[in-house]
Amino acid sequence: MKFATPLSPLSVCLALALVAGIEARQAPGQGRGGAAPVDPVPTSAASIIMNPAAYLGRPVTITASVARQLAPTAFTVSQNRSTAQGEVLVIASVLTSVPATNAYVTVIGDAFAFDPAEVAKRMQGAAPTLPADVVAAFLGKPAIIATAIVASDMTDLTKRKPAPMTPDDEKLSAIMKQVSPAATALRAAATANDADAKTAKTAELKKLFTNAQDVFKARNIMTAVLYAGDAMKALDAGDVTALTATCTTCHNAHRARQDDGTYRLKTDAK
Repeated sequence: MKFATPLSPLSVCLALALVAGIEARQAPGQGRGGAAPVDPVPTSAASIIMNPAAYLGRPVTITASVARQLAPTAFTVSQNRSTAQGEVLVIASVLTSVPATNAYVTVIGDAFAFDPAEVAKRMQGAAPTLPADVVAAFLGKPAIIATAIVASDMTDLTKRKPAPMTPDDEKLSAIMKQVSPAATALRAAATANDADAKTAKTAELKKLFTNAQDVFKARNIMTAVLYAGDAMKALDAGDVTALTATCTTCHNAHRARQDDGTYRLKTDAK
């Protein structure tokens, strides 16, 4: 989404707080110990610095100005383009572009007391390497591991641009958008013992999997061809559970999820 004129920091903060709240409620598995996810707390860099105990260990969202770039995926933010009140360290796994000094960004992520060992544990190999003097300066001080860093044009700097869709991606996407509702309808028909509906949906799904096989054959993705064949065998046997398992296995092997939530076709591993 692009805007003709930059948004004010307050507008960005309010918009992202809403978006973050929706994403937190929708994202599975984000709560600790299986608990329900917690919405990010809207706050400010100054508030986190002055009262860290109120925010550390919690997801937060702040709008602040970029103070210093410390590493390719780490920088500090401050309040109102002034470091007089201190700085909050921001760490990300990915930054598609470096935000300019004094530019306002909205940061969403978990606030914690900075510790390199904790960063390494949380980021699992994606932690940036920080200079020793930076580590010493921020040790124990407030920091945020960012899940989103949004510029004033609403671009999330932590999200890579998706790979362009190939003609095969577009064909397969159109097929799969039909497979999902047809499979749902087949399950409903099986549960209701509706023989006519089962026959119709089985025929529809077999046609769709045949079309998918054509795409896979054109790309010489032979394991996917076999998975599509297994799906049709499951349909012939009336085994909806096996059908679901086959689809899941194929998706895990041959779908590459992009940062925008769309998918691209993966070829066979060499």
